[in-house]
Amino acid sequence: MTAIGPSWASAAAAPLAGYKFSAGEGGLRVPLIVSWPGNPAMRSGTIVGGFTHVTDIAPTLLALAGVPAQTGHFAGRAVEPMVGFSLADMLLGRRTNVHGDTPLGYELSGNAALFRGDYKLVRNLPPLGDGRWQLFDITHDPGETHDLSTEQPDRFIGMRRDYDAFARRDQVLPMPAGYTADQQISDNALRYWLPRLLPAVLGVAAAAFAVGVVLWRRRRRAAIKAR
Repeated sequence: MTAIGPSWASAAAAPLAGYKFSAGEGGLRVPLIVSWPGNPAMRSGTIVGGFTHVTDIAPTLLALAGVPAQTGHFAGRAVEPMVGFSLADMLLGRRTNVHGDTPLGYELSGNAALFRGDYKLVRNLPPLGDGRWQLFDITHDPGETHDLSTEQPDRFIGMRRDYDAFARRDQVLPMPAGYTADQQISDNALRYWLPRLLPAVLGVAAAAFAVGVVLWRRRRRAAIKAR
């Protein structure tokens, strides 16, 4: 988005809503391509439309390798519980979806979403959105064009509760008033690059000044001799 601007970023993600850094499908939905040559159970050219998440990759690799996930303690230290589902049954054609109706939350700089079954609860802060929660059936409406929050209030309220539970569990912090991701990115870049670039800029300026003084002196001497 920083390279091509928000308008072209939206066009590149069309017909999905939003683009990178937003919680719209244009910022989150990407294909997962898996290849396993020599495994007859994993047929080439097969397309599965089931929902997956990046946290499913590690459980999938462990399951296909026949390695149990670490739990409890390892080498005297507590092991962080692994989240996600193995996609092995999807990849081998035994199931079309492994998440079922299990809620899955997401948040990045205040832009948030919760997936559950065919539905998605989503909120984008300004300038990417208006900060309101919306509900979409992303199976039939992947472009997020028809908000169902008023048509299905029970589902909307239930998924709001699911998101609140996710936010408490994963310690999601609310963004301060007036926060925008664009401004934060600019501030971060300024704080990171200014201390690194300032010495170089001052060095170039000093060198240019020195060269200018030398050239001025040469021209002045030449002018004196010409008299």
